[in-house]
Amino acid sequence: MFKRQIMIMTILLVTAVFLFAGCGPKADPVMVGKVNNYFAATLTKTYTGSGKYKPMPLAIGQFVTHGNTEDDGNRSVSRTAIVGKEGRGWILETYTINEHSESVTQMLIVGLENVHTSQGLENFDILWVKVKDESGQIQTIEGAPLMMAKSFYMSALQSFDISAITNQASEADIMVPAGTFKKAFSADAEMSVMGMTFRSTTWFHEKVPVNGMVRSITDGGKMTSELLDFGKSGAKSLF
Repeated sequence: MFKRQIMIMTILLVTAVFLFAGCGPKADPVMVGKVNNYFAATLTKTYTGSGKYKPMPLAIGQFVTHGNTEDDGNRSVSRTAIVGKEGRGWILETYTINEHSESVTQMLIVGLENVHTSQGLENFDILWVKVKDESGQIQTIEGAPLMMAKSFYMSALQSFDISAITNQASEADIMVPAGTFKKAFSADAEMSVMGMTFRSTTWFHEKVPVNGMVRSITDGGKMTSELLDFGKSGAKSLF
């Protein structure tokens, strides 16, 4: 069951990059400057660990910010935060910025705590999606339109053909811009989504909220994601 938890919480980050990172023919200097500012901030704090990854309980205000670097040098930033609750669901907000554009998306997800504690996907669902464009306009996708769009969102979140995964129970000291994480737990995985197969090695740490991810290297270095910042409280919605 821990295998499932690792994969799904990793997918939440990968989905943010995959779905919401814009693209364009030419880099916008303003966007490039914003991305560079995120990467420039470094912390020197050291976090002790046990070498075993136990997810931190979900709570409103938690956030993680990851910097993503592709092998061609292109960089983007993804901030994933828990910004509220509505009924039985958690409101998960993702802010993504790359050298072309930025976007903010919210999802109301029920069953996220079950996935987080390795209880499976039986009650996992997306009840609505909200997208804020660069002009500040917010579009809500729910009801019948969501039923049509959900297959896209859910396939990115769930429909992974995990043909191999090894929880190696190995540990390492990982240094990233957010600090040094002692005895981070690593896991190797292979997954397929939308016809593409990804192989990754990911390090997790018990002091990191939301998805616990400190570093992830995909396909031997085609993309590297590193923790830039995180917090157990204080995240505010950008809507």
